[in-house]
Amino acid sequence: MKRRALTPSEIAAFWPGLSDPDAKIAECIAGFEETGNPFYAWLATEICIAAKRQFPAQILDYLRQCAVRMRSLQARGPEGVREILRWVLGFPVKDKSGPGNMLDPDQGRPQLCFVLQFSDYVCRGDNPAKALSKAHDVLDTKIADKVSDPTLRDWVKKHYDLKAWPRRIDEWREIISQYYPGEELAIRLHTALHYYKNTAENLPRVIPPLPRK
Repeated sequence: MKRRALTPSEIAAFWPGLSDPDAKIAECIAGFEETGNPFYAWLATEICIAAKRQFPAQILDYLRQCAVRMRSLQARGPEGVREILRWVLGFPVKDKSGPGNMLDPDQGRPQLCFVLQFSDYVCRGDNPAKALSKAHDVLDTKIADKVSDPTLRDWVKKHYDLKAWPRRIDEWREIISQYYPGEELAIRLHTALHYYKNTAENLPRVIPPLPRK
């Protein structure tokens, strides 16, 4: 089972082992391939230039595609520059349904924090129903008041690519451990909460300490 790609915030926060620019670039590529968001490609480009690294094949291919679209007849159409550049750079010409901004890939912080907190509670021994209820407290009150339990379950299922909701705690622990082996869950939860706290107006949650080796 493939590990979830790091968020840009996690990459920028010097994720353990990412002090090496090559490791950061590799995580950017993973994020680009998983999400299709060009933001990751440009973050990788920035790191490559700053660290004087060769562009990976995926980035060169993306830049080539941008250049081809830039020089195409379609780019000379009647649409405004803003719409044309979105297409040239590989962003959707029309916004996807629902809130969000592809230039802010960390916008999913509330969902990510909730899923990670739910997973942490399960791994600590709470049954799925109790973990779902307790993890609800991690959310900003403006968000928490609007989301229902089915929505929260959908967030978790989407994160772990699940079609059905496992009922047993041992099933959940197996799923979570495959995505986040060892101490990775605790570290990612700590990082996600840190960045969420810096943007949320009201976060009634104390950031847990990093696990000690």
